Amino acid sequence: MNSIILEFGQWMQARGYLSPASADAYMSDCNQFEVWLIDYRKNYRWSMVSQDDIEDYIAYLVSKKYEYSSICRILSSLSSFFGHFVKQGRLQVNPVAKVKRPRPSYHQREALDMSVIYRVVTQPNLSDSTRALISLISESGLRIGEVMQLTIHDIDMESHQIKVAGKGRTFRMAFFGDMTARYLQVYLNGRSFDGPLFPLSRRQYNWDIYHACKPFAGEHKCSPHILRHTFATECLSKGMPMDVLMLTLGHKSIDTTMLYTHCQSSRVESMNKSCAPRL
Repeated sequence: MNSIILEFGQWMQARGYLSPASADAYMSDCNQFEVWLIDYRKNYRWSMVSQDDIEDYIAYLVSKKYEYSSICRILSSLSSFFGHFVKQGRLQVNPVAKVKRPRPSYHQREALDMSVIYRVVTQPNLSDSTRALISLISESGLRIGEVMQLTIHDIDMESHQIKVAGKGRTFRMAFFGDMTARYLQVYLNGRSFDGPLFPLSRRQYNWDIYHACKPFAGEHKCSPHILRHTFATECLSKGMPMDVLMLTLGHKSIDTTMLYTHCQSSRVESMNKSCAPRL
C-alpha cells in the first residue's frame, strides 16, 4: 500500500477520527482508487488527480455494478483523503469536493407489467378508493403527493383530464383512460368531497397499494412510485418522445426523464438481435 495512504490512515486513527477497522476500510478504498488510477493514467501523481478523474472512476464503479451505498462510501473515503492533504497545504484543491453523488440506480425500481396492474385493480374485495388510486396513478403517472392534492374540481370526467398543481403556481394537464374513469365514478358516487379527493395519509396509501399489489407482484415491492415508474416505462416502450414524457411526468429537466431509459435496454438488445442488419 502506498506510503501516503498509510500516512493518512495513521493520522485519522491518531486523532480518534476513525476506529482501526474504519481506517482500514478508508485506506482500502484509497488503495483501490490508486490501482485503478495507475491503469487509467500510467504516469500519475496525487497532485494531478482532477474532478474529471473522480467522475470517471464513479462511472467505472457503476459499470462494475457497485451498490449505490458502496459508491457513496468510497467517495467519502476519497474526500477525506484529499481533504487531509489540502489542509496540510500539500494539495491546492480537493478533486472530490464538487463531485455530485450518483442517484440510487433506477434498476432497483423494477417496473411492473400492465397486465399485473390489471389483475390488481380487478381483484374482488378491493376498496373503491384503493382501486381508483392504483388505476389513476398507473394511467396518469402522477406522483402520490400530486394525487393527494387533487380535489373534485381538478378532475374532468368527460374529457378524462386532470389539472395538476405544480410549484410556483404552475399547472400541467394529465390524462387517464376509460378504466380509471369507471373506477373514479364508482368511488365518487354518493360521496361529498369538500377537500382532498383522496383524504388519507401518504403512509396509509403506501400501505394500501403495497398490500393490494402483493399477491400479484411477486418479489416486487409495489409502491406509488413503482406505479409511476411503470407508466413511464410503458410510455417509452410505445414510442412516446422523451420531451413529451418529460412534460407528462412534470420533470423540470430531461436528464431526470432519461433515468427511465434503462428499462428499455433489454428491449433494445432483443430488437437489435432480431432486426438489425448483420454482415
